[in-house]
Amino acid sequence: MGRFFSGEPVTTETRTVWGGFGHFGCCTLLAIQQVVSIDPHDSAELDYRAESDQPNVEKAGCGYDILDELSNRNDLIKAQQRADLGQEEWVFSDPQRVATEGLARLLKLPNPSTIKLTQTNQTQGRIIYWWRPRGKTTHYMVVVSRPYVSSFYAKDPKRVAWVMIGAFKTFCGRG
Repeated sequence: MGRFFSGEPVTTETRTVWGGFGHFGCCTLLAIQQVVSIDPHDSAELDYRAESDQPNVEKAGCGYDILDELSNRNDLIKAQQRADLGQEEWVFSDPQRVATEGLARLLKLPNPSTIKLTQTNQTQGRIIYWWRPRGKTTHYMVVVSRPYVSSFYAKDPKRVAWVMIGAFKTFCGRG
């Protein structure tokens, strides 16, 4: 429960601006007075964590690169919408394919079948895969998830698509 203070238009000599109750008298203000109820986190299939796992690089001279900005909420929403439209039905049931095709796209590999991922960890709604290309010293880590936030945009909140939320290249030495 709360109160919404909408503010009102304020006319100056040169223009009309929206004056109100928010920060420095600008805009609007929503004041939460009481939390009446919260939705339970009751799905064993969803990932309720906010951030992606990252590689654990402890050895001196080793590190990792983030392959792209994967925590973009709009990308998660678009992936869910494509899945709901039936364009990528497999994203509901094949997290390894989501990871493989996502990594192939990031590395600009024309043939995703050259990537042989190994699952190294699984927690509620999240799976971590690793891949070491043959003859290379670099490794790749890919994190896929069924994010809780996607359930708000799904046609059926019990049917959330797997999405890639993290991709990393690890290396030691000069990389």
